[in-house]
Order: sequence, then structure tokens, then C-alpha cells
Amino acid sequence: MLTWIDEKGDTHVELRPADVPAEGRAMVRAMLSDRTEGTRDVFYVADLTQKRPDGTYAVRTMPRREWESLLEKRRAEHVAKTAPPPAAAPGPGGSARSRRRARSRATTAPPRRRPPPSCRRSSYATIRRT
Repeated sequence: MLTWIDEKGDTHVELRPADVPAEGRAMVRAMLSDRTEGTRDVFYVADLTQKRPDGTYAVRTMPRREWESLLEKRRAEHVAKTAPPPAAAPGPGGSARSRRRARSRATTAPPRRRPPPSCRRSSYATIRRT
């Protein structure tokens, strides 16, 4: 089983080297179906761009974390290319809407609240006299 990575950072599985497209041939994870080696912490990675005279390809080992970081890197690059540009930040005074809100708050005083009966002067005086 051969696993290759596209430019978006997605993985695809093929069964034959000829089925791996040119964009993913430089780094292909190879798994042998009858062995567990190359499936845990260390992977076998083949370069399918250069075929040897005997019909084989160069294979090397790669730590799982390195393979996963390649996926993450390609995904981040793809997101950076395809993400919409960030919204323009408002100027030093903020947006027009926030300036209107601030202006309306500054011109209108908050309504005065009457203290509860227990805090009024007359109640206090009555309590004090007793």
C-alpha cells in the first residue's frame, strides 16, 4: 500500500507505483501488508521519481512525527494560500458604528435611580430616633 500527500496536505492511497500522480511521487509512504515494521514509530518512505535499473525505488526510514509534520506543513501552506484576506482593521477612532455609540453615550446621562427605602434619609432618621 502506497500513501502519498497532495499539495493540500491530504493523503491518498494507491496500490501500484504507476498510480501515484507526479505531484506525490517524491515522498510516498510504503507499507507491506504482511509486516508490522514501518507502521508504528518509523515509516518506510520511497522516492518514486527515480527508478533504479533493476526496477526498484530508493526507500528510507522516517520517524512518524516527521511524516505528520509534513502533512501539517502542507495543510498550513494550503490554508494560507486559500484563506480569505483578513478584514481591514478600523482606523484609530474605531469603526463609524462604535464612534456613534460612544457619542450617544456621552450625550445622554444615565437615568438616576432612587435608592431603596431602607437607604433613604427618612428611614434612617426614623431608625436612629428609636
